[in-house]
Amino acid sequence: MRNYSTRFLQFIKAALLTIIILINVESLQAQPPSPPGDPESAPVDGGLTILIAAGIGYASKRIKRIQEENGHDEIRP
Repeated sequence: MRNYSTRFLQFIKAALLTIIILINVESLQAQPPSPPGDPESAPVDGGLTILIAAGIGYASKRIKRIQEENGHDEIRP
């Protein structure tokens, strides 16, 4: 009987925690809603630059590794 009561209490705790989280999701937003205006304009700042730099770095690393595997020392056109 004790096993069922502890399992029931664990279920109740998990259910209450889930309900509390679902109710409070609206207040956990990272930023306030955007003001009315031009919805087609999106700010492009540091995030896109970092993404492009990471892509360039990854591509150069892959090219270097492929050249080392093939025995080439320099890039040929």
